[in-house]
Amino acid sequence: MSDEANLKGILETVKIYFNGMYRSDSALLGSIFHPQASVIGYGCDGELKTMMLDDFLGFVDTVPSPKAAGIEFDMAVLSVDRSGKAAAVKVHDYYLRRDFIDYLHLAETDLVWKITAKAFHSDARE
Repeated sequence: MSDEANLKGILETVKIYFNGMYRSDSALLGSIFHPQASVIGYGCDGELKTMMLDDFLGFVDTVPSPKAAGIEFDMAVLSVDRSGKAAAVKVHDYYLRRDFIDYLHLAETDLVWKITAKAFHSDARE
C-alpha cells in the first residue's frame, strides 16, 4: 500500500472515530477498534481509568451524544506518525463538555486500519 493510501486509510479510521464519538455510537466505534483494544486515561475526577473495548463501548452507550445535545462538532487531528503498518494519531475532541486529547494507536490489519489502543487526558473547558 502506498504512503498516500496508508495516510488516507488512517484518516478515514479517525473520521469514523470522530463520528462515533460525536454520535455516542458504540456500533460505529466498534467497527474501527481492534477487538482486543484497550482504553486508558484520566477522566474528569483525575483518576486513572482503564477499560477493555467492551467496557469502553458500554460506557459510550450510557452517554448522551454531543450531536443530540446540539453541541457543535469540535474534533480535529493534531498529528499523525506512521511506520509501516503501525501509526499513532494525536487528536482533540470535545466530549462530555470536556476537552480530550486522545492518542490513538492503530495497526493495519487486512488492509484496514484499526485502533488498537486509546490513551487520553481530559480537562474541563474554561
